[in-house]
Formats: sequence, structure tokens, C-alpha cells
Amino acid sequence: MPLSARLGPVGRALSHPNYRLYVTGNMASLIGTWMQRIGIGWVAWELTGSSAWLGIVAFADLFPTVVVTAFAGVAVDRIGPMKVAKFAQYLAIAQAVTLAVLTFTGLLDIWMLIGLTAFLGAVTAFYQPARLAMIPMLVPREDLGAAIAINSINFNLARFIGPAIAGGVIAMGGAGWTFATNAVTYFAFLVALLLLKLPEHKPREDGNRPLFTEMGEGYLYAARHAGIGPLLVLVIVTSTSLRAVLELMPAYADGVFQAGAEGLGMLVAATGAGAILSGIWLGLRGSVRGLTRISLWAVFASCIALLGFAATEDLTIGMITMCFAGAALVVNGVGMQTLMQNAVSGEMRGRVMGIYWMIFRGGPALGALALGAASELFGLHWPLAAACILSLVAWGWSMKRLPRMGQALEA
Repeated sequence: MPLSARLGPVGRALSHPNYRLYVTGNMASLIGTWMQRIGIGWVAWELTGSSAWLGIVAFADLFPTVVVTAFAGVAVDRIGPMKVAKFAQYLAIAQAVTLAVLTFTGLLDIWMLIGLTAFLGAVTAFYQPARLAMIPMLVPREDLGAAIAINSINFNLARFIGPAIAGGVIAMGGAGWTFATNAVTYFAFLVALLLLKLPEHKPREDGNRPLFTEMGEGYLYAARHAGIGPLLVLVIVTSTSLRAVLELMPAYADGVFQAGAEGLGMLVAATGAGAILSGIWLGLRGSVRGLTRISLWAVFASCIALLGFAATEDLTIGMITMCFAGAALVVNGVGMQTLMQNAVSGEMRGRVMGIYWMIFRGGPALGALALGAASELFGLHWPLAAACILSLVAWGWSMKRLPRMGQALEA
């Protein structure tokens, strides 16, 4: 029996040459991205020693998503995801090179770091709707769920590998080498994008209407959809309250566990390990049937795990709880993305997935800013506990709508 057959849905997705090439290039890029993210967080902590400044840097990275992504979704629907993705990759390479040079020369200060982080945040905001819209072009519809799960495995495997490498690199040579490495991995992904063989994007037959008209159509479509609308409400709450903790991990590693850069790498890697396992399970599962219920219960599991993390000052227990939190957050995130990709109409895909990514990325920016500020006043434990309770309320609201949501999203 061929290996692709033994691996089920995962094997079928990887049997497509375009998707294999994309996955390979993307994996290299993601490892570099996680190395740079750890490097940026550590440099911000070294420059300021403040969790509030860490929240501001995270805000600079994530908030441009709120401003830019809706426009990017329209651009993707108009000119095609490949053109948008390639242009964004050129800009990302330039940012990483600049950051490395400023760090090596000792010229980098906190305001430069914030500015360059915001620049990459804007570039990422344009790229992500293109990436999300590109996946259905790389695999047939029946393999879409497995392809999204593989992407999550890649992301979280990189979350495991990248911080582990970054911790050692920072300890031996400084954070500048994490930025330089990231520039190389971005270039590798650009080469992969240039080698993809995809059909040319065809302009819509009805032409391009005014920009804000098309943006409004995307919002109305999402809000009126029986499954996508409630799902996006839940994404707003969980992204703002739960996922923000990942942006403040340097503060927890050093301020709560007194474990420094090595502890930071261990906590982030533990989160990634749990996420990898759940991503593999989702990939092998393949089907969207029952995925709405699974995704919603994963929100509950995330809250319980993060409440445990908020209650401990022991690094081992913190790693265990973050492993469970990482697993549950991936089941929830991948599940909701798969359901939206399954339910959205083709002509609205770029805009709706742009809205999804705007919330998914922009929510942690607002949450990190709020949690960082609250942690300066109340410590790092209580604000996270309050965020978990807020998410439990949203989970209860969504569970009442589960039957209708499942029918609309899983059809």
C-alpha cells in the first residue's frame, strides 16, 4: 500500500506537488519567524524590563492586522492570492535584514523595534488572507481539512523548533542572529512561491466595485451567515482573552518562573508540542462532520488549562498546563478555520478569511496590551484568570447555538 494511502487524509494532501512545495518552503519560513519573534520579545525585555512594554511591542506586531487585513482581503479577491503573497515576502525579507543590521551595530532602541515590528505586522496582515485563500488552490476540496491541519502542524512544529534554537542562539551570540536567520528562511519561502505552478487569477466577471463597497459586502456576508457569524464572535473573545498570553510569555518566563531565556524557550516549546499532537489528530481525522462541537469544547479545555497556568509558579506545572493549552487552542483554531473555509462561497473567500485573520491576529494585540497593562497593576496571575472567565461566558453563549452553527458550517 502506498505511503499516502496509509496516512489517510494527510497522505492525500501531501500527494499534491504544489502543496508539498508550499509546505516545505513554509516550514523553513515559520522556523525563522518563531526565532525572530522570540528574539524581538527578548530584546524588548532587555531594553525595558517591563511587561507593559512587552505588551506594546506585541500590540505593534498584531494591531496592524486590524487596520490592513480588510483591505488585503479585497486585494486578494481582485488580483489573486499569489501576487499578494510574493510582494509581501519581498517586504518581509527587507524587514528582517534591517532588524539584524540595527541589532549587530548596536543602534536598535525600543522605538525602532516597535516601528519595525509594526511594519512587519502590516506586511503579515496583507500576506495572511492571501495564504488562507491560496490553500484551496493547492489541494482539492475533500483534502482541505487535512491541508489546514498540516499547516497547523507546521506552524506549531516551528513553534517547538524555533524557540528552542532561538534560546541557544540568543545565549551564544545575541538576538541579532535570530533576525539574520529569519531573513534566510523568508528567502527560501519566496523561492518556493516562485516555483508553484498555479492557474492565473481570473478577474471577476462583474468587475471591481468601490473598495469600501466590496469590504462591506464581506462583513455583511459573514455577519448574516448562520455559522460564520457566531463563529467569528467566538474568535473575537478567545483571540483577545486567551491567545494574548502567548505574547506575554517572556514576562511569565522571567517574572513568574525566574527562568530567563531558556525558560521562555521551554514554555513556548511545550505549547508547541501540545499543538503538534492535536494538529496530527485533526489531520488524520480529516472530516468536518462533528467539527463544530469539537471546536467549541476545545475553547472550554483552553480556559481550564490556562486557569491552571495562572495559578502556578512552578515551571514544570507551567509547561504541562501550556502543553494542554496549546493542544486545545489548535483544535479550536484549526477547527474554526476549516469550518469557515468549508462554508464560505468562493467569491467571498478572500474577504471573509481576511476578516477571520484580522480578528485572529488583531485580538491578541488588544489582549496583550490590556493584559500587559493590567499585569503592571495586579500581577501576572489575576488578569489571565479574568480573561479565562470571560471566554467561558462566550463559550456558554456559543453552545446554545451549536445545532444551527453545525448545520451551516458542516454542510
